[in-house]
Amino acid sequence: MGTYQRELSLKDLKDIPIFSGLCDSSLISLDERKQKKFYASGALIFSEGEYPQGIYCIGSGRVKLWSSSPGGQVFVFKFASSGDVFELKAFLLNRRYMLTAEAVQSTCVYFLERKTFLDFLEKNKNVYLNISKELSKELYDIEGSFCNTVFRSSYLRVVELLLTLCDSWGEKTHEGILIDINLNQEGFAEMLGISRRTLTRALSRLTSLELIVCKRRSIVVLNREGLENVLL
Repeated sequence: MGTYQRELSLKDLKDIPIFSGLCDSSLISLDERKQKKFYASGALIFSEGEYPQGIYCIGSGRVKLWSSSPGGQVFVFKFASSGDVFELKAFLLNRRYMLTAEAVQSTCVYFLERKTFLDFLEKNKNVYLNISKELSKELYDIEGSFCNTVFRSSYLRVVELLLTLCDSWGEKTHEGILIDINLNQEGFAEMLGISRRTLTRALSRLTSLELIVCKRRSIVVLNREGLENVLL
């Protein structure tokens, strides 16, 4: 690997929160052991019920984490993007995945086999603190999502989700903030655990208030401040 390519590869690793603060020698050691995998949109990275063989870090692209009921109903738990390490809990506990990971666009993933990563942890114990921070953040987000589900109406949950997607996926355009996650309305409804009809009513209401514009598989937020005011 050339010097320039090595620098780019190390920069990618530094951008992954659990590896922040590592010295260059540790990053080089990690870089030499990682496997680089590419997934097309719609490809499964792992499936619900499988045992973790290692950890997955997103170098570029986006991944949808979802679960399905025995009756076939799909619930989208979250989306992961560049820098995210997903399903660390299952890896650390060596338990089956509770979610399926699916690429929603062309995605590059760094994979570290179980023994490789555990050996690396033993030599770089400060990574444990970074992992604790990431797991704490994930737990905090889960608690927030639970409170929203219990205490907020479906309409307000839709608004909350749009604001969250603005922060994590939003792209500023001449129209407003484009949320382009390649999901139809059914997919959005799955993220909230509500019916498509309920979602359609909420989006229609927000459209009539001139806060958003719905397109085929994307949404443009015209007035973010107006959306925030809905929650007040």
